[in-house]
Amino acid sequence: GSKCIGLCTSNLGSIAAATVDAGGLGDSFAGGRTVQEDVIDETTGLPQIKPLPNLYLLALEKLNNCSNLPSRDVAAVEDSVVGVTAAKAAGVGTILGVLNRKDNSTSDATEAREALLAAGADIVFDTTVAAIDYCMTNSDVTNQTTISAMDEDSILREKESVVRRYFQGVNEKDPEMMASCFAPEVQLCDMCGPSRGQPRVASSTDMADRCMEFLAAHPDCVVQFEHGPVCDREGKWVWCHWFEKGTWSGESRGIPPKHTKLDVGGHTRFMLEKQHGKQKIVKQVVFRTFSEWELSL
Repeated sequence: GSKCIGLCTSNLGSIAAATVDAGGLGDSFAGGRTVQEDVIDETTGLPQIKPLPNLYLLALEKLNNCSNLPSRDVAAVEDSVVGVTAAKAAGVGTILGVLNRKDNSTSDATEAREALLAAGADIVFDTTVAAIDYCMTNSDVTNQTTISAMDEDSILREKESVVRRYFQGVNEKDPEMMASCFAPEVQLCDMCGPSRGQPRVASSTDMADRCMEFLAAHPDCVVQFEHGPVCDREGKWVWCHWFEKGTWSGESRGIPPKHTKLDVGGHTRFMLEKQHGKQKIVKQVVFRTFSEWELSL
């Protein structure tokens, strides 16, 4: 109930009150509101706000006094690294990160997700509403079994986000963004090319360079999805159906343009593994049609 819900914000009390009232949430924080004015250092006169733990320590004390709720049974919802850092330092039992971006598939959103996890979030949701819904439907969100299930779902979403970031790099003609999605060594299987699916090993830079050669021939190329990217049921592969539109209007690898339309599509499966704390593409299996430029090579 509302006795178990508190507000912990670095904002001034007046700003917090106006925000709460504007959202019609006046009765939603019976567990207490903790704001900037509550943690003023008497010596310096400065507020001890996030990322310091003072706000959360006071908020936890209020929750315990109101509902006899120990810190290990408290879940915090945070959208910033400083907030996650403060909650972690105060000993909050479970920390739910939230992105709240207009588009959670962008490279900025991916970096924000990774930063929240690195700061100590147990899982990251796309929105605050999604995090609260999860709390409402799981009576013991701090239970380790529940957290493990949340963790698994977070891993799947992270894998899908990396694949989306790779295709974003293609559309933005950004070789560094593309290369950052791959492991140092990638196994590539082109099922429809001359190799007929025989695997070959390429570096992350090779993978990006290969795309840039294609984009040099088709500078207006745009990739769109028909389905995916989405993890399979076992979480082993991320797959997607895609198509590319554009024009062969640029010279690449010494082949002059013929100014014909680009209209190709395919199905790609990506296998990802965590390396140095981040999900990376380690294997790519492609079924696709070919552009006239590719057939001219």
